[in-house]
Amino acid sequence: MPGAMRRAESWWSGALNLLAVLLLYFAVPLDASRPTRDLALGIGLTVLAVGGVGAVTRREVRRVRTGGEGVLTPLRLVLLAQVVLVVFAFAYYVLATVVEGEITGITTRIDALYFSATTMTTVGYGDVHATGQAARVLVTTQLLFDIVFLGALAALFSRRLARPVAP
Repeated sequence: MPGAMRRAESWWSGALNLLAVLLLYFAVPLDASRPTRDLALGIGLTVLAVGGVGAVTRREVRRVRTGGEGVLTPLRLVLLAQVVLVVFAFAYYVLATVVEGEITGITTRIDALYFSATTMTTVGYGDVHATGQAARVLVTTQLLFDIVFLGALAALFSRRLARPVAP
């Protein structure tokens, strides 16, 4: 029973972390009177977060490949994926609201989150799309990052599933 309780606590903790990431996304204030600062902030946060998530993922893949035990649980992997999703959504929102004509269809943070999710899943309905060069570079960056990130996550899961279970 202690193992089941620990797993339940872990899921609750993970759910609260996921909620915290979303709350932070909606709570970060953007001052329309300072568009250059907001754009620089959005781009800076995107670069830092994507670089951080990429470094953590690379370290975990190396650790698992060398036979070590990775610390990324499925819940932590979901949290990392959500952080990437939210960071790109924030960058899209800032770009769409600060620079006119870069992204068609984003007027709210929900629109940006939706666009980031459809980009991450490569669904792309077409109702929101990049029209400016900066937005296209950002979308291309997310597409490339997502391919590498999701491939690394799949590798982590497959290696974890391939390990023999102790009797």
